Amino acid sequence: MVDYYSDLVVQNLLPDGVYPFAFDPAGNYFAFDYRNSASAPSIVFLEHELETEDGYLYDVPVAELFTEMLNNMFDFEEEED
Repeated sequence: MVDYYSDLVVQNLLPDGVYPFAFDPAGNYFAFDYRNSASAPSIVFLEHELETEDGYLYDVPVAELFTEMLNNMFDFEEEED
């Protein structure tokens, strides 16, 4: 992941405060977004084929917090027999 991050930084595709932590098979990224909060980053999805007017990867909000994203991905309730 460090190599991907370094490539995005060199290409100037990430705004300050956005740090990818995972990618999907299509080459898009999930990232922590610290632009609005230094202690509780939101989660964004970075579209690798779309850019903003500033030249950064286009970001789509996913969740307010990492735990919210995880809770939306998995159902931790036990199944009834």
